[in-house]
Amino acid sequence: MKKIFFKRMIFLIVCLCCKLSGVQAQVDITIGGHFSKELPKGTKFNLIVLDEYALPNWFAFSTVYKSEISEDGSFQLNFKPKSSKLFVSFKLEGSKHEYNYLNKEDNNYTLYLMEAGDSLRMDISDDNVIFSGKGEDRMNCQQAIYSNQIFPRNAILPLLRQKERKNSGDYVKSLIGLIDKNLQTKLAILDLYKNDLTDSVSQIIKYNTIGGAYLTLCSQFWLNKGKVGFDFPVFRQEYLNWLSQTPEDGNDLAAYAPLYIKYLFEREQSRAAYTKYPDKIAQDFEFSDILQTITTMPVNKQRDALLTASAINLAERKAGVQDTAASIYNMLKDPIIKDLFERWQSKTGNNVPAYAFSLPDTSGHMHRLKDFKGKMILIDLWFNGCFGCKYMNKEMRKIIDHFKSKNAKNIVFISLSVDKTRKGWINGLKTKEYSQPEQLKLSTYGTSWFDNPFYKHYNFKGAPQLLLIDKKGNVISSAPPDPRFDGGKALIELMEKNL
Repeated sequence: MKKIFFKRMIFLIVCLCCKLSGVQAQVDITIGGHFSKELPKGTKFNLIVLDEYALPNWFAFSTVYKSEISEDGSFQLNFKPKSSKLFVSFKLEGSKHEYNYLNKEDNNYTLYLMEAGDSLRMDISDDNVIFSGKGEDRMNCQQAIYSNQIFPRNAILPLLRQKERKNSGDYVKSLIGLIDKNLQTKLAILDLYKNDLTDSVSQIIKYNTIGGAYLTLCSQFWLNKGKVGFDFPVFRQEYLNWLSQTPEDGNDLAAYAPLYIKYLFEREQSRAAYTKYPDKIAQDFEFSDILQTITTMPVNKQRDALLTASAINLAERKAGVQDTAASIYNMLKDPIIKDLFERWQSKTGNNVPAYAFSLPDTSGHMHRLKDFKGKMILIDLWFNGCFGCKYMNKEMRKIIDHFKSKNAKNIVFISLSVDKTRKGWINGLKTKEYSQPEQLKLSTYGTSWFDNPFYKHYNFKGAPQLLLIDKKGNVISSAPPDPRFDGGKALIELMEKNL
C-alpha cells in the first residue's frame, strides 16, 4: 500500500510540475472533410501550422501537412501539435504546385485558432466552410467572423469616388468608420459564442479579430501613398488622430494572436513613415526609429512578440537589424519567444553556416554549396513576372562589371529562380530581363515559397532578394544592401570588405 501511495504522490507531483511549467502531453488533431465542387485530379488539401508566436508568411516557422483529395472530394489527415493552442491556415495545392484558398473569402490572414485534441470535419463550398465535431463552436465562430467582409462590394465604389475627387479627409473618415463598424459586428458574432468558448480562447480570438481589422486600416494608410487623391498632410493628421484614440492593451493573451502582433508592427512601421517628415511619407525610415518606440513600452509578452516581429519583418529591408540582434535578444523575457528569435538568428544571422543547398541548372546538373568553397557567392532570387526583380537585374549588371576585371575568379554570381514550375523559370530566362550572362542559372522549381527548404531556411517572404555567402560557406548577410537604392555602392563595399 505504501508503494502505491508513493507512486501516486510522485505521479501527482509530476503532473503538477508539468502544469506549472506549461508542459502538456499533446493529443493529436484530426481533420477531414469534403468539397462540394469538383476539383482537378491531383489536388491536395494543405494545412499550414504556425509555430507559437509566429506571424503569417513566416515560412521558416510553419509546418505544412498535406492530404490527397479523393475523386469524391474527401480528405483526411492528423498530426501531433507542438503546443496546446495553435493557429492554422488552409490552402489547395494543384498538381503543378499552384496554390489557392478554400473559398473566395479567404486570404493570407485567414487564420484559425485550433486546440490539441480537435477532431473536425469540414464541409466546403465555393463561399462557405462548415465545421462539425470536437472544436466546431470555436471554428464556426471564426468562420463567421471571416465571412463578414470589411469591404463589401456596395461600400467600395463610394469610397473610391471620394478618393478620386481628392476628398482625402472624407475618404479617411469613411474608411475608419467602415472598418470600426465591421469590427463591432465581428465582435458581436464572437459574443454570441461566449458560452461555448473558454475565456482564454475567446480573448485570443478577440485580439486576432481586432488585429485583422486594424491591420487593414494600417495597410490602407501605407498603400495609399502616392495614389490618386492622396493628400499627405490630411492622411498624416487623420492617422495620428486615430493612433491617439486607439487604446493600448497590455494583456499577455494578445501576444498569442498573430494578426494582433502583425497589426502592432504595421502600426509602428506606419507611424515611423508618417512622422519622420512633415511634408512627405518616409520610405527611408530606420529600424532604430521603430526600435526606440517599442523599447519604451511596458515589458510584457506583447513587447517581446513585437520586438521579434519587427526584427524578422524588417531584416530583409532595413540596415542595422542584424547589428542590433544581440541586444534585442537580451531584452526578451518570454522563453518561447526568445527561442523563436534564437532559431531565426541561427539561420539568418551574420557569420552562421549557410543553408547547404543542392539545386539544378537548366541542364539538370546539380550544384551544391560545397562546390563553391573558397569563393564568395552572391545569390539573386527572382521569379517570372516580378517587376522589382527586373530592376534588381539591371543593378546586378553594375555589380558584375565592377568585379569583372578584378577578383572575378573569387566570386560566383548565381541567378536563382523561385518559380513554381520549370516552364515559368525557362520562360523568364528567355526574356533576359531577370539574369545576366555571367550568372549561374539555378532554380527551386517544383515547390512553393512556403514549403521550399531553401526559402524556409532564411524565412524569405518575397522577391527580389539577395543573399551573400563568404568563402567558408558562412552567411555574410541574408539581407545585404539593395543596389537599387544607391547604384550598388554599399553592396560593393560589403563584398570588397569580405573578399
